[in-house]
Amino acid sequence: MRVLTLIPMLVFLFSGVLSAADSTISQIRKEYQSIRNALPKLKGESVELSGYSTEGGEARVYRDTKANIRLIKVALYFESGKEIREYYYQNGLLIFAFYESHRYNVPFYVTPNTAKEIGIEPFDPKKTKITKDIYYFSNGKMIRWMEENKRDVEVNSKEFKEAEKNIMDFSNKLIAKFKRKT
Repeated sequence: MRVLTLIPMLVFLFSGVLSAADSTISQIRKEYQSIRNALPKLKGESVELSGYSTEGGEARVYRDTKANIRLIKVALYFESGKEIREYYYQNGLLIFAFYESHRYNVPFYVTPNTAKEIGIEPFDPKKTKITKDIYYFSNGKMIRWMEENKRDVEVNSKEFKEAEKNIMDFSNKLIAKFKRKT
């Protein structure tokens, strides 16, 4: 009998946890949209990124009127693709990250003549494979990771923890590059 009364209580408690997480995600989405809407009014500046990719890269920061970082957009270029990353901030904390990966069919420099000589197909931008990952953060911790196929990566998995660390580390390096010298 105790088990029967315990089950509805656990369902109720678990639904409360889901509601809190859903509420946090909803607030992050609203802030994301607010930043996107304000983008034309935000002040931007860029820095070159070297050492992060084989073909170079760039980071562009967008600040509000109080000089707070709201968004950092990154483009990293490789022989066989590129990555576009966006980091969104609220009150100095990362709240959302978006990664878009472009993988070319062959390195971009494989021309039709070169391809024919070595017996492979040439670079064809129409054959680029694009994947997208979405990451949500709250209080300095990643709370959700949605992969391209809309699959949530398990929060307690090793993959999730490694991604969280890598994203936070890179975000912190970017912020350091754009720190105001006073």
